[in-house]
Amino acid sequence: MAIPLTAGWFSLKRCMCLLAALSLTSAPASAQVSSQDDIEWPNRSTQSDGSNPQPILLDSGWVEAAGADAEPVLVYSGAVSIEDAMWVRLHFQLAVLSGEVGDLNASYIVLTSALDGATQSLWAEDLAAWADTGAYFNGDTVLVDVYASPIANGRSRVRVTTVEYGEPGFLDRSLCGDADDRLPSTNPAIGRLLPTQCTAWLMNNKPNGFLTAGHCAVNDKSVVQFNVPESTVGGSMVHPDPADQYPVDEDSIQHQNGSISNGNDWLFFGTYDNISTGLSPYAAQGSTLMLVADDPIDDGRPITVTGFGQTSQPMALEYNYTQLTHTGVYAGGGGNHARYIVDTTGGDSGAPVIDATTGEAIAVHTNGGCNSDGWNRGTRTTHPHLRSAIASPLGMAAQADGVQIVFHQGRPSAVKRNGGTLLRVRVRASDTREPVANTVMLHVNDGNGWTAEPMEHITGEVYRVYFPAMDECVASVAYFVSVENSLGETNMAPFVGAEQPYQALVVNSGPPIGTEAPEQSHLWSIGSDFSTTAGAWELAPPPMVGRMGPTKDFDLSGVCLLTGADEGEDLDGGLTFAVTPVLRTNPGTNGILSMAVWYSSSTEQDDGLHIDISVDGGGNWVQLDHIRSTDGWEMRVYPTEDYVTLTEGLLVRFVVSDDATGGNTPDGGIVEAAIDQILISNLPCDPSP
Repeated sequence: MAIPLTAGWFSLKRCMCLLAALSLTSAPASAQVSSQDDIEWPNRSTQSDGSNPQPILLDSGWVEAAGADAEPVLVYSGAVSIEDAMWVRLHFQLAVLSGEVGDLNASYIVLTSALDGATQSLWAEDLAAWADTGAYFNGDTVLVDVYASPIANGRSRVRVTTVEYGEPGFLDRSLCGDADDRLPSTNPAIGRLLPTQCTAWLMNNKPNGFLTAGHCAVNDKSVVQFNVPESTVGGSMVHPDPADQYPVDEDSIQHQNGSISNGNDWLFFGTYDNISTGLSPYAAQGSTLMLVADDPIDDGRPITVTGFGQTSQPMALEYNYTQLTHTGVYAGGGGNHARYIVDTTGGDSGAPVIDATTGEAIAVHTNGGCNSDGWNRGTRTTHPHLRSAIASPLGMAAQADGVQIVFHQGRPSAVKRNGGTLLRVRVRASDTREPVANTVMLHVNDGNGWTAEPMEHITGEVYRVYFPAMDECVASVAYFVSVENSLGETNMAPFVGAEQPYQALVVNSGPPIGTEAPEQSHLWSIGSDFSTTAGAWELAPPPMVGRMGPTKDFDLSGVCLLTGADEGEDLDGGLTFAVTPVLRTNPGTNGILSMAVWYSSSTEQDDGLHIDISVDGGGNWVQLDHIRSTDGWEMRVYPTEDYVTLTEGLLVRFVVSDDATGGNTPDGGIVEAAIDQILISNLPCDPSP
């Protein structure tokens, strides 16, 4: 089978391949890299069998356990083999597991390497964190076992149509001399980033926070590996135990504004804790690198680069894609890029560029040019947009050293008026703090003050509670979760607790009288000003790879209103607006307007998302909300009587710009916004017909 090469990459024997169609290792668009031949792209390609539908490599069929025992029993055993592959990673096309997540009787999958016996157990919540993939396993065969409980009352099924696998390939090296002077290294803060074959590293004492190069194309299928073994004698990667592998949280990713260039090539992200050990990367590795406060002066100081680059003979091939280090000389730099005369190769992209005197990281390695310009280059860690992203982390990158509260089955966007809506959380110890037993609480406010509901401990880290009954005339409810830790502190989700709680719509509040589903309408009014260059509002499916925006719509219809509908795109240059079709209302009633909202921005200069309403056909507008940030998709609920007196129709307008003035200023950053599931209804206690 011929192996098609992605533009801007190099040919190879066979390094990282995909059986069945899967575009995991695509390089950034060639238009971005056409003038950057010295970027140290890893050596990758993709391969597809070209068939449609995809071949089924493994399918358990629907399986379930019989009997009355509570403990799960083996209900299916299978295997996936790729002839002559040196390592294998499974991608699940379907994975349905019965039982309640977190309960002892929940079904689960066990993956085992036939070569070395390494194992990984995956429950439903783990599959979500791993984006329906498994860890990397050595050898050409992975065993797949499904365990189900007879009392789980449901069927399970596992299907695999896509497998990632590989053997080594080689690139021309960007060495600073006639020989490769790199030496084996064991820095515990630095990991191997796959499948993009780059380097990533823990920084600034963040439990889950990493830096790498922007061109490394990190997404929800990416994994950071630590304690990487030597490769085979032929140079093929050998993978560490799954206990040393950490999946990336896609919602945490932030990277450079605009196109990739020298000095503008960085990516900040977070990973989930390891599902086998329960530890964060920092807790397991015990080390991070600190960023410099200021750029060093150009005085020829010693500089070290440590990463997972490629090797070729005469260097031993066992060092291929293992951790290697070299110390050379600092050569200054300009703008936001640093120069240094240090050996690197493809795979070192994203590596820390370290001041060998202080041990602080001065740059993220991105470009090889020693064999042409006389030095290699990286993006300075003092880059203002990089520092802004670190100051405003997202997702798992925002994890601090406190007890973690994880909504592993999601947060409810609507709760029942008469009570009974189930909420589950996982409460996890941090590196230095343990949760105190019997202190996990759900705090609820239906407009009559805060009340606290103790959460029941189910098993392990899992707690649950049922929302209480609500006031008969309330439209929405605010809530947050808290837990006391072993140092006497209170940890909350969201972090600010009652100051900015989560919000949910109270259902059973009367029939909807006006709805607007973006996927069903062609009557929206959408536009932008003359300075907007990209990312204006669209009614479209979210991109598979986002910047700081959603990768799934809220109601899973496939479409929402959003900025930046293309992969890697966000709002640039100016202002964009969208106005709904007319929402039907009953004049004189107290309407309840609700919607799902998403907003994120990389800079404080951006003006947020403005939501306005009009009851006179757009002649006059009243501000409904001004949103500066959300924690992913959030439900927002507004009693219209607090803003307007309803007529026969209501318009809703959404306005967002990429900076405070609406112009394309240097401070304009990444701006992503989205809207979904707009609904207006009456309260049941409303006196109007």
